[in-house]
Amino acid sequence: MALFDRDQLVIIGRVLQAQGLKGELKALPLTSDPAYYEGLTRIFLDTGREVFEKNVARWQTTPTGWIIALEGVASRTDAEGLRGAELLVEPDRLKPLAPEEYFLHDLMGCQVETMEGVVLGRVTGLMETGAHDVLVIENDDGREILLPMAAQVVKDMDMARKVIRVDPHPDLLTLNG
Repeated sequence: MALFDRDQLVIIGRVLQAQGLKGELKALPLTSDPAYYEGLTRIFLDTGREVFEKNVARWQTTPTGWIIALEGVASRTDAEGLRGAELLVEPDRLKPLAPEEYFLHDLMGCQVETMEGVVLGRVTGLMETGAHDVLVIENDDGREILLPMAAQVVKDMDMARKVIRVDPHPDLLTLNG
């Protein structure tokens, strides 16, 4: 098995468990359009110990996730050995973004600053909520700041410079303090 640089790959899902007795995997999509990836002919897996590539024999999208058959994974025992593995693709295999869409991996590490240039910190995560996603920002003191990804707050996202400019209501920053 060839090893790959995990940092050059992007997660699109996670193996939940074996499906049936013939080595199929039940997987949780971590993408807004699971059906887009049905045409993949190969996938990378990160087991936490190693990253390797497998050819896809069959890929099916269901209402509850993906059912995936991989070459060389022929039994329930083989499939159970992949429980928890991340499903990864090369960045050029990702579904193209529409305007105003973003990938979480692109936001990670972005500097967040106010319109006046005051640095609030760096993006360390994203929480999905019903109304708006929420940026999790860590400042230099290790304190978390939570800001909604709403148009009233996020004014500019310069992904080339990895800078997000925001105009939060002062109460938002006080509540996070």
